[in-house]
Amino acid sequence: MPVVALRRGARLPAIDMRYSENNGLVEDGVTSFLLATPAEAHDVFRRLFEDRALGRAVAAASRVRAEAVLGRQTISAQWSALLGRLT
Repeated sequence: MPVVALRRGARLPAIDMRYSENNGLVEDGVTSFLLATPAEAHDVFRRLFEDRALGRAVAAASRVRAEAVLGRQTISAQWSALLGRLT
């Protein structure tokens, strides 16, 4: 989710399978939609079709989360801390 959110400029909400490595990165219904069954997919797509503002809100929240987790400043600080411990 986060990489998709960054690359797409947060114009589209992220949708992913519930059983993936993204589960710890996203909050279902807030920063993404996590799906486990075709029925859940149908429900989410219907909700997004009927409520365009929901899709925009989830996409925007996804962008904020992606920046916090994978943004340039965060990654730079993590690398600096790691390299500081190694020297």
